[in-house]
Amino acid sequence: MYHRGGFWNGRESLVMLGTPNQPPPEGSVWEQLDQSRGLLDNVNRRFPGSYREGVKYACVVSERVRGGLGGGIEGLLAFASYLPLGGKGDARGDGITPAEGGKMDGCDCVVLEDAGHFDFLPNPLGIRVPLANATWYGSERHLDQWIGGV
Repeated sequence: MYHRGGFWNGRESLVMLGTPNQPPPEGSVWEQLDQSRGLLDNVNRRFPGSYREGVKYACVVSERVRGGLGGGIEGLLAFASYLPLGGKGDARGDGITPAEGGKMDGCDCVVLEDAGHFDFLPNPLGIRVPLANATWYGSERHLDQWIGGV
């Protein structure tokens, strides 16, 4: 979410909600199978960390879901996403992006305990299947937790 003025005394701002900012570990099999197709590595090489002077960068990540093969459908989906993104399927994250992979050098970061990357179970049929007790970063429940902290 890019914002020109307002939140931070008129400064230009970029707030990333559960955005992967780190490429897969260098030299790993996941680097070869990179699901971003090299995009994260390319962006980090060309525009390292908080790139533009005068822009307030902020990332918001969550540790809601531990990925795992025995963690039910949500843990399994997280495992399948965390592994190729960060090389650790059993990491903690928002269900799609591992928390460590959402951080960026020079960027203010807010870590939430229970925000999800989404509040429904994605599926190829496009049917909205709500996840029990899941709330997204932008839900009313979480806005106050991060909007004042970034």
